[in-house]
Amino acid sequence: MAESDKLWKTIERELLRAQDIETVVLKSHLLVETQINVALESRLGPEIEKARLSFSQKLEVLACIWPPLKEKDSSIGPRSLYEGWKELNKLRNKIAHQLSPANMRTLLIEWVTRTLGYRLKTINRTVVLKRNIVKAIVFDVAFFSGSMGVWHGPRLRGHDRLSSREPCSDC
Repeated sequence: MAESDKLWKTIERELLRAQDIETVVLKSHLLVETQINVALESRLGPEIEKARLSFSQKLEVLACIWPPLKEKDSSIGPRSLYEGWKELNKLRNKIAHQLSPANMRTLLIEWVTRTLGYRLKTINRTVVLKRNIVKAIVFDVAFFSGSMGVWHGPRLRGHDRLSSREPCSDC
């Protein structure tokens, strides 16, 4: 099975089927970190794994070897992947280190809004927030991986809107 197929199967299995927002955020963070690892290993070799870098450190190394990571106002929107992933890391850390993080829902809505580049009409249901978190991760990972030449994946079965930056009709 090709790497891209494995990634899309992972997204479909792990993110779309997750029951709670916290799991979606934690697994989204892990998915982004996996893609960063693949990019670093492809550019620097497998020895980079021996450094045992944190997510934040990996992101800094990647930004050094791939400057477009920090570009703003590019084809992905008003903020850079770098900024978005730093913010995702902060959200992940809040979930991982606090029992009941304050304002988590609001922070997630703001992150999704910045990532997708539009304000969601309504987000009063957890399922809508979860779907939009997944959509934001799919968008970022697909853009990053395509830009890095790591992989190009098909659209998710039954979730064509996830690969679009346009809002869903029920979002």
